[in-house]
Amino acid sequence: MRIKKKDDFPVSRWDGGTTTELFLYPESGSYIERNFQVRLSSAVIEKEESDFTLLPGVHRFLLMQKGSVRLRFGNGREIQLPPLNVFEFDGDVPVHCFGSGTDLNLMLKGGARGELACRMIPPKTEVQLPKGSSTGRSVYVIEGSINASGKTPCSPRHTDPVYPGLPVRRGELILTDREETLYLSNLEAIPAVIAVFSFTI
Repeated sequence: MRIKKKDDFPVSRWDGGTTTELFLYPESGSYIERNFQVRLSSAVIEKEESDFTLLPGVHRFLLMQKGSVRLRFGNGREIQLPPLNVFEFDGDVPVHCFGSGTDLNLMLKGGARGELACRMIPPKTEVQLPKGSSTGRSVYVIEGSINASGKTPCSPRHTDPVYPGLPVRRGELILTDREETLYLSNLEAIPAVIAVFSFTI
């Protein structure tokens, strides 16, 4: 298990604002050169109207962390995307965006498969993400803060030893592999909101 902090993420500009690259696979790849299979990023949409970058051959998952946007596709279709909902689309379709906010993007190409989901961890609650068959898995903290452990539960269970876990705050990312069971504990008095993404190559 690795935790990436805000200072670990490169930031660049796009037509509508800024983009923070949270994860790239393979690590030696390049988004600019379109040499990647998996990319997770967070974009700040500053303009009230903007055009998404065309990405032929890329399948995309979009989640609004803050704000609600309306997307108009090249075929005339329109959707309203409220916060914390995930929408899938192909990157070779022109998209015009109305509205501002902060999103989360998962991009897959070159045979990579994956999924992006949002979930809430209630106060004083622990959840377990069991190991699976995916190549990799990450958790991004959208709101609140959590403690994370890949060893033992963070919360007491009967007489089991308790591992305190590592604190993970808003805007930080947990990286795990498929061999790890991940324990996420919300020790705060308010809910924590996380995005979980996994991918298989």
